[in-house]
Amino acid sequence: MNKQISQNKKLKKQINAKFDGLIGRDKEIRRLVGLIKVIANSDVTVLITGESGTGKSLFAKSIHYNSARKNKPYVEVLCGAIPETLIESEMFGYTRGSFTGAEKDKSGMFEMAEGGTILLDEIYSAPASLQIKLLRVLQDKKYRKIGSNDFNQTDVRVIVATNSDLRSEVKKGNFRQDLYYRINVMHINIPPLRERICDIKLLAKYFLDNFGRIYEKENLLISNETMFKLQNYSWPGNIRELENVIQRAVITDGGTHIDVDGPSIKEGEHTPELDGIGEFSLKKAMEKHEKEFIVHTLRYFNDNKSKTAEVLGLNRTTLYKKMKKYNM
Repeated sequence: MNKQISQNKKLKKQINAKFDGLIGRDKEIRRLVGLIKVIANSDVTVLITGESGTGKSLFAKSIHYNSARKNKPYVEVLCGAIPETLIESEMFGYTRGSFTGAEKDKSGMFEMAEGGTILLDEIYSAPASLQIKLLRVLQDKKYRKIGSNDFNQTDVRVIVATNSDLRSEVKKGNFRQDLYYRINVMHINIPPLRERICDIKLLAKYFLDNFGRIYEKENLLISNETMFKLQNYSWPGNIRELENVIQRAVITDGGTHIDVDGPSIKEGEHTPELDGIGEFSLKKAMEKHEKEFIVHTLRYFNDNKSKTAEVLGLNRTTLYKKMKKYNM
């Protein structure tokens, strides 16, 4: 028990060293945090990509709150949640009398974010009519309200986020190529949680402490058995799923240790992602798992090849051959 308490105190110290909510000692996460520090005070447009639940919004907020614009508005727009018939007026606003029901002027999201930062989430879902107007905003720093003949000058830092492959959407004709190049000035790609095994302890402890305070169940611990389950689950919902699992465990557990037994968490649940059943083979499945295991181990030891080879029971030459085979 004393050993576990000591380990939890150590984790808490590591969590307190986080950068504006970005928790992680994973090598790629630390590199991205360093990149944020470099680009925060510039007005360069940033494209943030990553699977759903990886924390794209949190990265965008970190860019804003570490910039000179931090005391100005930060506005998030979920493009996919606004009907196509309303998205232009929501984004740029309208003038009184511009259409039936427009009884007074309305400010749009860009006007609300003036001087600050706007995050355009799910940018892939923006209709073609909006895409061309966004291109004008990025190129000329101006927009026009619906019903107005005058352009409004704007001073807003634009960050866009997506879990979709925009290059593929460009090829399909669903997304403007010129807009893609405009938003892809600086690119931040957030790795999924399954590639950040060394961060699961930190994140789980962070959520445990947070929900422990909320539900007045402080000083809860995570047993080694439970942590093993957490670290051997594939986390298709990424950090958001981990947060939900810890919250549920805190609510339902009545002891000193939380437990994550349940239908959503199974030991070793790493199911092969099949593009088509005809393409699936045992060899491909084994290679996929071998690649994932090597990636996880390299990340855990911060890209230390010697330590990775030692833990995997390989010599360095064999490890390098496998890395070359998997284009790592």
